[in-house]
Amino acid sequence: MIILSITFLSIYLVFFSIIGIIDFYRIKNFDDYIVAGRKQKESFVTMSILATIIGASATMGIASLAVQYGFVAFLWLGSGGIALVLQSIFLSKKVRSFNAYTLPGIADIVAGKEGKIIIALVIVISWTGIIAAQFVALSTIVALLIDKQATTILLIICSLVVIFYTTFGGQITVIRTDSIQLLFIILAIGIAIFAAIKGTSITAENIFEYKGLKNISFVKILHLIFIVGGAYFVGPDIFSRNFTAKSELIAKKATFKAGLAILGFGFAITLVGILIAILAPQATDNPFIYIIKNMTTPLFGIIISLGLLSAIVSSADTCMLTVSAIIEKDIFGKSRLYAARLIVAIVGLFSLMLALFKKDILSLLTGTYSIFSPGVVFPVFIAIMAKEKYGINKNVWLCAVITGGTLGLISNITGKEYFSLSGMAFSIILSLLSVFWKKK
Repeated sequence: MIILSITFLSIYLVFFSIIGIIDFYRIKNFDDYIVAGRKQKESFVTMSILATIIGASATMGIASLAVQYGFVAFLWLGSGGIALVLQSIFLSKKVRSFNAYTLPGIADIVAGKEGKIIIALVIVISWTGIIAAQFVALSTIVALLIDKQATTILLIICSLVVIFYTTFGGQITVIRTDSIQLLFIILAIGIAIFAAIKGTSITAENIFEYKGLKNISFVKILHLIFIVGGAYFVGPDIFSRNFTAKSELIAKKATFKAGLAILGFGFAITLVGILIAILAPQATDNPFIYIIKNMTTPLFGIIISLGLLSAIVSSADTCMLTVSAIIEKDIFGKSRLYAARLIVAIVGLFSLMLALFKKDILSLLTGTYSIFSPGVVFPVFIAIMAKEKYGINKNVWLCAVITGGTLGLISNITGKEYFSLSGMAFSIILSLLSVFWKKK
């Protein structure tokens, strides 16, 4: 069976590499590479949003969280799904209408150059941590596939493949591969649920009564709703999907449908974690990994592993492109195709180095959101909404960004989540004041 696993894995990695090479010749300019020519259909944008969101945090991370806290773990993707629906109502059409390339590019339009640079630096630093987290998860799944321990060599080889096809194929390749990866993700989650409930006596009452191994604090709940959910409402990766849409209406519809679908994915992944917590309370493996090892056939185990692999890869490639676009367009102020490709490679390699030193997926991810959401989400949202009628006082608005981000950084360093929540509260108040003072 190991030979079969290696064969499937090799075909999988080679297939996406070939797509990247083919698309290399389709890319003519910076627009093709970063926003896929701004001509993507609704179905592809929707699938790409879903594949991008369902990464290491939305599979392995949430399933583990469900073991600890029960259905409260649903808030990770549940708040994200609601945030996407709200984004489709308030922001998607506006975001697409700007014809920008990045979230900092929008900040430039609504708040000026200083805001653009600050937000660009926050995202570049934070999203490098996200890419590293995906690479860590990637090596774990590949090791499981070939029945070996997660090693440095595995981490390097698989990460280099993702870096390779993203560097060559850009956003066109990412959009195309996302649709294929999403199918693997759906199959993996479906098979995992079926394997967990097959032949057991678990009832719906057992599932909904499960409260986890310890009670969750109110601060933790607020953190999941606002800090994690906020990154879906105003996030560079989700905005990057809007930029690829053929029209403003397509961007709006795709985001709305993705938001509804994410609610279903959140419930399903949380269910996997709770089922394993009930069936195997002594298990130390991640719920998905436990199912692969103990509760399904080798062939189905391979399919689940490839689904988890797809979830991870589809997030990592988008993040690398997002960071590359921000560095080239917003920090360097250029639109050079060759430079964008080079930056993707450098960012990917740097993230790989980070992954080699820190292998805790959830700490990498939650630390990232703790800095980003307080400093960026509401200041950008309020600036976009106020642009046409009132505008903002830039100095006060910058204070909102800096205050929120600084408190988020303190939260990350100290591990005290109330600092990031305080940062978000201050950023909301100061952002609103920036509109009020401009109006006066």
